Amino acid sequence: MMKKAQASLEFLIILGIAFVFILMLGGVFFSFSNTSQNSLDTQQVEKIGNELMTNVEKIYFRGVGNKIQYEARFPEAIQNMSIHYINDGSKNFTYLNVTRISGSQISSQVFFPRENYIQFICNNCQNTAPINYSSNFTLYFQKEDFSQGTKTIEIKSLQERVQLEFIK
Repeated sequence: MMKKAQASLEFLIILGIAFVFILMLGGVFFSFSNTSQNSLDTQQVEKIGNELMTNVEKIYFRGVGNKIQYEARFPEAIQNMSIHYINDGSKNFTYLNVTRISGSQISSQVFFPRENYIQFICNNCQNTAPINYSSNFTLYFQKEDFSQGTKTIEIKSLQERVQLEFIK
């Protein structure tokens, strides 16, 4: 009877050690997959921002009335997307800011045209203040514009600026 009890106890100890080992491997895998997803989202946002700026520059230099449509696949983690217009008195410039939340981490990626005099705006954006090009303002894209999935953005040259518009 004693040998059966000892064999059962040894079996439970081995089973417990195996279970702990499996839990540790699961934790490592989960941690790695979260890090990989965050890295992929960062790369995707980087690609979208860089390609948007490249297309803004192309359309600006082609002149008034020119437009193209750009298709981008947006990741899930984007929380905010905005255009900031800065007028510091001696020069004006705009930039695109994309804010993401991944787990407990908040990160912003900022994209500028290579030529700082190229200004861009968006159609159907929410304004923090009336648009006045002699002061600073921010234009916020609507949540459905940058929600997860494939979106089409029309980039159109206006007189002094380039307009971004999400096609619904």
